[in-house]
Amino acid sequence: MAGTAWGGNHAIYSIFFVNNSTGWAVGDLGRVYKTTSGGTNWFLQNNQNLISLRSVYFLNEFTGWACGEFAQVIKTYSGGLSWFTLTDIANYVYNDIYFTSELTGWISTGTLSKTTNGGTNWFAVINGSFESFYFLNPQTGWAVSRAASVAKTTNEGVNWKVKTSEMNLVFKSVFFANENMGWIVGEKGTILRTTNGGK
Repeated sequence: MAGTAWGGNHAIYSIFFVNNSTGWAVGDLGRVYKTTSGGTNWFLQNNQNLISLRSVYFLNEFTGWACGEFAQVIKTYSGGLSWFTLTDIANYVYNDIYFTSELTGWISTGTLSKTTNGGTNWFAVINGSFESFYFLNPQTGWAVSRAASVAKTTNEGVNWKVKTSEMNLVFKSVFFANENMGWIVGEKGTILRTTNGGK
């Protein structure tokens, strides 16, 4: 399929590419789509789990994770051909997922949590209303919140320095190109840029 209607009437929430050709997109009704043509064509991989998926991340062309409603985290070792569930059902939503290695990863449901065993178990690291996060490398990462806060770590998430903006805005996503240059987007068309690592 090509064009704009990947999911018909169903929402697509997240997209991730491991290279110029291969990527995945996830959305409502547990749908996982894959492309090997740089997005020209997409095919449906997984439609067995009917729980909405909000975020997807792949470490390479084979190992990946997705998360979403009812605290569900699913994982694949086959590039998305088959998935298995890592977590028990609970009454909250995982908004974002990111891994810095096959064992170490991060997930957000407001509280930012970490795993050191590939997603089987998660423990809370920093509380708040965090929506999204990005790691430039295993040591350095940023997280943004619905309360216009930005948190930064330089030691693999052991410690976080939190700064709150005076803007009355909800921050939705963050991305850094290097240790200094980064962007935050949020409600009301907000796009913020830093050239000093968010200091």
